[in-house]
Amino acid sequence: MAGRAVSRAPSGPWRIPPDFAGPAETSAITPDGRPGSVTTHESTSQERFVVVINIEEQHSIWPEGRRIPDGWNALGEAGPREECLRHIAEIWTDMRPASLRRSVDGQAASGR
Repeated sequence: MAGRAVSRAPSGPWRIPPDFAGPAETSAITPDGRPGSVTTHESTSQERFVVVINIEEQHSIWPEGRRIPDGWNALGEAGPREECLRHIAEIWTDMRPASLRRSVDGQAASGR
């Protein structure tokens, strides 16, 4: 779900942090399979975003000027939504989380 920064509530459906502007709610299935909702943000063509990355080297975009959620860091790229998504498509070529890549690479190196 590139471009949609969401965080899991401790005991409920997916949600956006309270300081995220312009939410719109749609129906979805929560990670545990129950009906729930996903809060998304529809952007305007003038809105700017920053490319962000987490510890697992997963990429997303976040509205420029908003506090980046804990666990994510800005990569330095900023611009219109589509430009940021194109940049992510160019640099994020292996969608596996970093921990999985390291595990698989370690198993391959040890001959398992």
